Amino acid sequence: MRFLVVILAVLAVTAGGTAAQPYGYLFPFSDESHSCWCVEGEGIYQFEMWLWCLPGEDGSIGAAFSMGFPSNVIVDTLIVNDAVGSDLIVSNCTNISAVSILFNNGDGTFQSYVTCDAGDGPINAAAVDLDGDYDIDLAVSNYVSNNISIFLNNGDGTFQSAVHYAAGSSPRVLCFADFDDDGDNDLAVANYYSDNISFFRNNGDGTFQTRINYPAGDVTVAV
Repeated sequence: MRFLVVILAVLAVTAGGTAAQPYGYLFPFSDESHSCWCVEGEGIYQFEMWLWCLPGEDGSIGAAFSMGFPSNVIVDTLIVNDAVGSDLIVSNCTNISAVSILFNNGDGTFQSYVTCDAGDGPINAAAVDLDGDYDIDLAVSNYVSNNISIFLNNGDGTFQSAVHYAAGSSPRVLCFADFDDDGDNDLAVANYYSDNISFFRNNGDGTFQTRINYPAGDVTVAV
């Protein structure tokens, strides 16, 4: 039996050089041969994401990726028929206004991240097949530009340029489901400042109709 012990130490530094109070999220994910843990830690100007993996019986591997205020990390396999393991998709809510993708090497290590330009303030992401071609596409909520960015996968882990859809004020957590029972994934997103939910109906090809807003409770964060 193997045990995984994770000690978190995320240092955030302000412009004046003093330490700021970080926060972090710790969550596991796994594929057939690896158990991995990922953590986000936030400061004011400096931000790193740390990843610990257990590729075998001989101990753990740790790696740090500096990418500018990552706010959300999700896990999925982005390359069709890829057997090396789960990849990481990171929303960077400030500085670079992009989504960072780290492809799995299959041994508990990751390639240097590549970025896909999103709107301003990408804060949450979701991965799902949007155009019915059986690969994983991406959707990102942008809380500054008040829109949703849709990235369609080319099948090889590269993505088409983002298509943006206007949402409510400060969209946050988004989700997908076949809300109209027509066989494709529609989109709903919670709008923090406008206190409502924006619903986007999928046309079946990964494009979406203009949103319909539904009132929700005060300070709508998640859906």
